Amino acid sequence: MIASASFVGIAYLVGNAVFADYLQIHFVPGAGELAIVCGAVIGAGLGFLWFNAPPASIFMGDTGSLALGGLIGSVASRPSTRSRSRSSAGCSCSKPCR
Repeated sequence: MIASASFVGIAYLVGNAVFADYLQIHFVPGAGELAIVCGAVIGAGLGFLWFNAPPASIFMGDTGSLALGGLIGSVASRPSTRSRSRSSAGCSCSKPCR
């Protein structure tokens, strides 16, 4: 959840033109979508922790932890809209897309 919270802040600052200009960082249009996805991950994590308090009534398991790690990894590897469209199209990472 800490990684998702930091990605929320970074995605919001980079996706907002006013803050990006003030902080002198590159503005990336469409990065606000990543902030929404990370916010949903934070909410889901808090809901999981609420029901996982002792005595635990649910367990995440391998499927949930792998999906959570994959989502955080995909958010971290999508800095621009161009790479977002290429990775969603299923292009291989070993060859450059043209």
